[in-house]
Amino acid sequence: MIADGFVETEAIGMLCALRAADLCTKNVGLTNGMINGVHGVPIMPDLTLADLERAINIQAINLVVLPGGERHLASLEADPRVHRLLHQVVAQQGLIITDASGAPWVIEAIRQDQDERNHGSNALLVVRHPFEQSIEAFAQDVMRRIERKLPT
Repeated sequence: MIADGFVETEAIGMLCALRAADLCTKNVGLTNGMINGVHGVPIMPDLTLADLERAINIQAINLVVLPGGERHLASLEADPRVHRLLHQVVAQQGLIITDASGAPWVIEAIRQDQDERNHGSNALLVVRHPFEQSIEAFAQDVMRRIERKLPT
């Protein structure tokens, strides 16, 4: 999921890794049209969050990736549709990948959901990209973690 100010390498690296693993993956924009990354790289999302809500059974979504970027994450936090989607993913034991330092609101909301539903800690996969690790190696590490958690 992207909004203006997302970190391009995180978003594109994860998108490529997920698609290379043959997972049905869509790049979802908060708004219509081109969305600019934190370094000005424009990306055209596959669909908008409004399109996603209309066209896809939200219960079928079991993984959400929220790339870093302060402005990007603030836009996502301000949108109640994002909160509904994340709560739904957690409720069905799905995974949310985000950087804990960039999105504390995500982690807090998910912990509250887990406490209310008595779910284990497996509903959240928090991933931090080590500065010294290439984006490709990081994406592969994330894919290994996801493969261990996704249902077969």
